[in-house]
Amino acid sequence: MAYYRKRIALVEARRYTRNGNGMEAEDVAKWCGGLQTNEGLFIDQGALTLFCDYGDWVVQLAPGEFDVLKPDAFEATFVEA
Repeated sequence: MAYYRKRIALVEARRYTRNGNGMEAEDVAKWCGGLQTNEGLFIDQGALTLFCDYGDWVVQLAPGEFDVLKPDAFEATFVEA
């Protein structure tokens, strides 16, 4: 059995939240090219579509490549730089 270590990388991440006017949600949707709906945020990644609920984190892994993480998974994986 082989073991692998995750490469240390600096990533950009934004939390998908909304306040009274919803500007944070719109800003995140614009940043990742997603579609904001009343249910949440949909991010088209070609072969699949990611769903982001309010409170989740959107992480840019590479240019044009995004992932969605629940808050507990984000906090276990990333620390603020």
